[in-house]
Amino acid sequence: MSAWPARVVVLGASGHIGRALTARLERERVTVVPHTSRTLDLTRPEALGALDGALGPDSALVFASALTPDRGQTPETFMANVAMATNLAKYLPGRAPGLCVSVGSDAVYGFDVNPVTESTPVSPGGYYALGKYSAERVMDLAARAAGFPLLALRVTGVYGPGDPHGGYGPNAFARTLARDRGLRIFGQGEEERDHIYVDDVAGLMAGLIRARATGLLPRRG
Repeated sequence: MSAWPARVVVLGASGHIGRALTARLERERVTVVPHTSRTLDLTRPEALGALDGALGPDSALVFASALTPDRGQTPETFMANVAMATNLAKYLPGRAPGLCVSVGSDAVYGFDVNPVTESTPVSPGGYYALGKYSAERVMDLAARAAGFPLLALRVTGVYGPGDPHGGYGPNAFARTLARDRGLRIFGQGEEERDHIYVDDVAGLMAGLIRARATGLLPRRG
């Protein structure tokens, strides 16, 4: 089995996935350099200096930062998400990590497709989805130009303790049950969407980082 990177830099370490991944890596005794918007505001190019000296061939970089849909589905949040990727892409030449993991979303496929398969075409249906897809493409171009390995993940709906968003689905159901002793289901319950437990996401990501996996998961789209 491959050895762990000397360190893993996690951008978006205060997010739902970022927190779980940081905890998982620390349990594996991997050196983690966590950054949140308070320690590194990716929308400001000059803030990227916080990464000076942290990246290199022996490191992995996890790009999990984003303004999530609960922050608004607006042109402004779209531009902020693209700016984060663009600023990171401009910073990385000459500082390439041994692996970069770009954390995206299955929202890029739209919510009217079920099931999503490896042949499902991309069809972003909102500003968040469009921003995540744009960021994914920016990181792909940056990886090709700077010559670093890239793993792009399109993660489905994530549920579990510590979710800060309260989106419709398992997290909202659990909160409603605890508060109101009942569930509110919109429509006729016909909507179907895959979900994955946050600790499972962290475990899968940790394994992929250790294996130095690259490419796009799901593979096509």
